[in-house]
Amino acid sequence: RGGPMGKTYASLEEGSPPVRDFLEKQRVWFIASAPRRGKHVNVSPKGMAGTFAVLGPRRVAYLDSFGSGFETLCHIRDNGRVCMMFCELEEGPPKIVRLHGFARACLQGAAEFDELLSHFPPGGLQPPAPSGHYRSVVVVDVFRIADSCGYGIPMFEFKRTRSVLQPILVDIPASQKWIAKVQGYGRTSLDGTPVAVLSESGAGVTWLPLPWAQRLSGWAQGPFGVAVVALGAFALGAAAAAKLRPSA
Repeated sequence: RGGPMGKTYASLEEGSPPVRDFLEKQRVWFIASAPRRGKHVNVSPKGMAGTFAVLGPRRVAYLDSFGSGFETLCHIRDNGRVCMMFCELEEGPPKIVRLHGFARACLQGAAEFDELLSHFPPGGLQPPAPSGHYRSVVVVDVFRIADSCGYGIPMFEFKRTRSVLQPILVDIPASQKWIAKVQGYGRTSLDGTPVAVLSESGAGVTWLPLPWAQRLSGWAQGPFGVAVVALGAFALGAAAAAKLRPSA
């Protein structure tokens, strides 16, 4: 019933049918993330037709609209680690697929932004002027693709798409009013990472600056920090060797 479960895949094109077909079929999916430091773990539901796309054998993306929350985006800025989960909630094999990967946010106004938008299927949430309605396109490079059984998940029947957000997204004045409203909800994530906001000129989205402590933490865990630690260890070792060396 539904075939063997608990498999890993080297590519989204593997499987029968391919894993990508399962992902693209789901109306709802979830993305989990957490900051490098802090106590909060976040899980966000995602949905709406036309907002998810498979870009390659191990790469996916989704449209990130302006909204009342920004935890996922802040965590992506902080460290990029995400886990995406897709469940069969309607008719079909009782399956769950998880994608573990590293994400990056291509903010509205960036050179790559419009090119990434072109990968999303038409007829979903593509408004007449899409670049003004999305905060970013989130691109996830997947390093682990795995499925498992979904026998414990109940089966639902789709009724309809909610009618609140789409009219806002396709109407420019309403969209601008919505963006202004949600940007007043906060300037940092729950653990203190600054958010991405519409620039004062309105010509794109920009990150608010990181606190110095957070910048230093990022540097310390990157190549620069590794180099500093290695040089420090070398210097300490040289000093210890000099002390042990017998005097002439």
